Amino acid sequence: MKRGNLKIMKHILYSVGIFLVLAVFGLVQSCGNNTAQSDTMNKQPADAKITEAVKNTMRNARGIVSPENIRVKTDSGIVTFSGQIDNLLAKDRASRLAEQVKGVRAVINNLIVNSDRPDAKIRSDVAMALDSDPATEDLSLETKVNNGKVTLAGHVDSWQEHELAETVVKGIRGVTEIENNINVNFDLQRPDSEIKPEVESALRWDTRIDAGSIGVSVENNLVRLTGTVGSAHEKRLAKQKAYVAGASFVDASSLEVKSWQRAEMIQDKGKSLKDSEITSAIVEALKMDPRVNARSISVSVVDGKVTLTGSVDNMKAKRSAAQDAKNTRGVSYLTNNINVGPVKSIADSKLEQQIQQAISRDPFTTTKAIRVVVNDGHVTLNGTAESYFAKWQIGNIVSKINGVVTMDNNISVPYEQQSSQQAFADWDPVGTDFDYTPKDYQAIQLKDAIRYQFEWSSYLTESDIHVSVNDGVVTLSGTVNTPYEKNQATQETYEAGADSVVNKIEVEYLPQL
Repeated sequence: MKRGNLKIMKHILYSVGIFLVLAVFGLVQSCGNNTAQSDTMNKQPADAKITEAVKNTMRNARGIVSPENIRVKTDSGIVTFSGQIDNLLAKDRASRLAEQVKGVRAVINNLIVNSDRPDAKIRSDVAMALDSDPATEDLSLETKVNNGKVTLAGHVDSWQEHELAETVVKGIRGVTEIENNINVNFDLQRPDSEIKPEVESALRWDTRIDAGSIGVSVENNLVRLTGTVGSAHEKRLAKQKAYVAGASFVDASSLEVKSWQRAEMIQDKGKSLKDSEITSAIVEALKMDPRVNARSISVSVVDGKVTLTGSVDNMKAKRSAAQDAKNTRGVSYLTNNINVGPVKSIADSKLEQQIQQAISRDPFTTTKAIRVVVNDGHVTLNGTAESYFAKWQIGNIVSKINGVVTMDNNISVPYEQQSSQQAFADWDPVGTDFDYTPKDYQAIQLKDAIRYQFEWSSYLTESDIHVSVNDGVVTLSGTVNTPYEKNQATQETYEAGADSVVNKIEVEYLPQL
């Protein structure tokens, strides 16, 4: 029986609640030709192999200096980091990348961040960063710095703003630790009966989450998530998405991570979804994003193709809106026609100075050779960076500064990078990486390297994807569950060392019942 038919049958059986029949069907399936695959799929990878896969990820990841200084230990799928690292963003980056390795159930990050910057300078940079970021400039926050540890206090209106303020501060060189004492004003009193379906909807519409395996309960505004997810990364995402308006706390401690969960997805992915439903889901995602003023953006959906229009006051808001839409289930294509028109009029000379200051305080950016030219809010970046990671991070920094309307990132990098042809408007220096160096592999070596990447990606099922290599060009075919997974396959192929990728993978949808 074909895999697609198996998935549909499982989905139907689950939907009508015939669990006994499903169990029998699974037993029959395990006795067929797929016995070895099923056995492998339903086993937690060995700790030693997880450790090596995480170490390999650290070695390949840009932005993590001296990965050999990071000690990795795995016990029953729980990865513990120890040692030293040079900045707080890199520490977070190590956790997020490890969470995406198949078999990792959780990450305990005991890495120590060292800093020799004086507290006064850190305090000044923190104040400037919060003030120059359009999403945090109006927040009433207090900051204290002691030996590199920053303590945040104040009040915000949402959990998302609480987290964003901390993220901004992590982007300051010299910050070794953050104590986030910001209080969230839960002025919006909502009954549990309203919060529960909204959490379920937020989970269901995120293409990165298999909500069909997650249970939601709400009591006195406290949200509890139960069930299973396929990775520690998916668990983190589920917890984040569950913080809807009115939710005072999200408890995901009972949400188990099982590495084979992605291969057994039971959530419908729906070509049959209505455009009106997709539109509503995108609007709700925009409302939850503290960088985006959802009221200023219009969403149009035709046959799953999304067009965003309207106006925002900074480049990062435009990029964030696009990413929110791309992470929504049912979206097949995105056109971002949002205009950027800053509310504040800032002199070009002052804006140029603010950009240079922002680049200098970023812990990921070590280059001093970046030239900034500003003309009526249009920024041109020239110079040389040590990597594409640094180039894209500089662009990310500039996009978050008040007054920047458009940007030409002409920074050069001293090596060839084929995957730079992709669009990186959604660049995230902590959770993603697109900077891979092509390797001089023979075809069989490259295929083996790609298979290794697929094997340890928590979002991919290796047996679903066919890999062929011809004259250095890698062609991917087969099926996956979501567009997000299709994109992950491309990224993993580049990380394996490919210099050219043709992705012909089809997204296999289950019908909505």
